[in-house]
This record gives sequence, C-alpha cells and structure tokens, in this order.
Amino acid sequence: MTECERLVAEGVIDSSFYEEEERCGFLVTRDRKKVWAIELDLLLRFDAVCRKHGLKYFLMDGSLLGVVRHKGFIPWDDDIDVGMMREDYDKLMRLGSEFCDPYFLQRPGCDSGYYYAFSKLRNTRTTCLVKNFRYRPFNHGVFIDIIPYDDWNVDGEAVFKEINSLCYKQSTWMRLNNPNLTEADKQRVLMYDGCDPDVTMRRIEKLIRRWHGDSTDLVAQVACAVIGYEHHVYKKQWLNGFEQGMFEGLKVPIPCGVNEYLKAVYGDYMKLPPIEKRGTWHDYYVFDPDRPYKQYLKEEYGIVL
Repeated sequence: MTECERLVAEGVIDSSFYEEEERCGFLVTRDRKKVWAIELDLLLRFDAVCRKHGLKYFLMDGSLLGVVRHKGFIPWDDDIDVGMMREDYDKLMRLGSEFCDPYFLQRPGCDSGYYYAFSKLRNTRTTCLVKNFRYRPFNHGVFIDIIPYDDWNVDGEAVFKEINSLCYKQSTWMRLNNPNLTEADKQRVLMYDGCDPDVTMRRIEKLIRRWHGDSTDLVAQVACAVIGYEHHVYKKQWLNGFEQGMFEGLKVPIPCGVNEYLKAVYGDYMKLPPIEKRGTWHDYYVFDPDRPYKQYLKEEYGIVL
C-alpha cells in the first residue's frame, strides 16, 4: 500500500481530493494533489505533537499567503512552511522520538550529512529529492519545513549576510560527493574552502542566537533566508499572538499581524502573478509520493543508501 492509499484507507484524505482541477487558471494535477496530501498528513502529525507538548507554531510565507489568498495551497506551490519562535523550536528538536515511522524529524546533527540550519518533518515512505544532494545518505522523503524565528537587532544586516554566506557554504558541502554536477555547481564546489560542516554549523548557531535575551522589538527568520534582508525581519508584535485560518479544510494558526507580515514579505500580496509565472516554484525537487526514497534512488540512479 502506498502512502496516498494509506491516507484514504485511514480517512485522513478523501479519495476525491486526488482529482485534478483548475485553480486560478492553473491545472493542479493528480500527482501534485498526491504530494499535497502527504504534506497535509505531515502537518496533522506535527500539529498533534505541538498540541501535546504545548508548543506554538504558525504557517508562514507561501503557506500563509495560501491561507489568506486561496484558503489552501497556492495552486502552483508544492510545499508547506511552518514557523516557530526559537524557544518552542528548541523544545521540538528534543522530541524526535514523538515521530514514529513513517514520520521522521530531520534536524542538523541527527541525520548524516544534513546541514541545513533548519528542520524538516519527512515521510520516509515517499520521495522528494534534490538531485544535487542525492548522494548524501540522509532522509529524502516528502517534507514540510520547520523554521525558527529569533530575536533580532535593528543593526543586524551584516550578521544576516554572514549567516546567509555560511548557509550557502553548507549547501555546497552537501554537493561535494556528487559526481554528476552541473558546470555551475562544479565551479561552486571548486570554491569550497574545506571547512568542517560541523564547525560551520556551530558558527551559524552562535550568530543566529546573538541577540537572544536582549530587549528588542524585532524577530528574524535567518535560518532559511532566500530573499533580501528586509523581507526576513519582522516586528515582534506581529507574532505575539495567533488567529485561526483555513488551509485545505484544516484550521491552522496564523500570526495576529498577518497583514503586516505578508506585506513585508510580498508587498501587494493579494495580487496574483502573471499567468506565465504561475508555475512550479521548486523546479529542483523531484517528487514521487508512491515510492520510498531509497527505492527511488536505487531504481532511478543505482544509488544504494
């Protein structure tokens, strides 16, 4: 039984959810719906553990925009992002045993070769592969991202840039043992300075926590920074309370300052992008919700993990 079949058998997802449909002029295929279903199940499991231990979280970035603008996934999106304030995030990182097969809490130091500065909740019986990382023996299942938010200083841009540079270095390290890199990645690897990734991770953690305990009215999302500095720093008051929103029929927590938050990240966030830009955001992902990642790697690339 595949995971998508299991979700129907257990009543987590109705079989009709997998039917393709058009949303905002974009065709959401059956394959995309399967990935969404796996991610919704991951969110439900994550929510259950957070409720059990009194941990607060909220949907963020594209998933938060999905709540407000679409009441679910942005039709051309393919992942779920959740945020947590650092105190709750650190508590969650000690609760890996709460996630039993097929669920796996992937975090730095607890999965060989995984060196992002944030965490993921994965489904081990599925595949979401970044081709550049396929030779690293960590879990490559479909996932949701779990991102920490940290106390921040108004003069923190230089620190942000250093963290971003170090995270780029970690991503380069995860490419090092891949014999089939693109020319661009080959050049990137040639520039690697040889630093031990554990040393780099400790440096990242120290910088991220630089202003913890200080009296500041700012927080920042710097562990997974993908756009400019000004889009990753927020007023703490926007995240001091939470409301409920709807996401594919589920009630989910969203920040009390959702309007200000989304403006900071996206500007005019209710405006849809042009039709030609309504496509897959993460074209470096390879999804297979019906095969475990170890089976996929063996059958498609001859890689045995």
